[in-house]
Amino acid sequence: MQVKTLEIKSIVLDAGTQIRVSIDEERVQHYHELLEDDTEFPPVDVFFDGLRYILADGFHRVYAFKRSEHVIF
Repeated sequence: MQVKTLEIKSIVLDAGTQIRVSIDEERVQHYHELLEDDTEFPPVDVFFDGLRYILADGFHRVYAFKRSEHVIF
């Protein structure tokens, strides 16, 4: 597995890869609070389709990072 640093804005979130019905707001808030305490999270899973980085797993983490105004994941 190759780990790469990406800007959050470069990750596509709406490509139909989210398997859950919806984002759990409580989980996002919890992750956000952990981020504010400098907790380290594992990398999210994305795949590159030749043009875009599409999120496959880690939606709650990405939304928490976005809320924290982090620009790089």
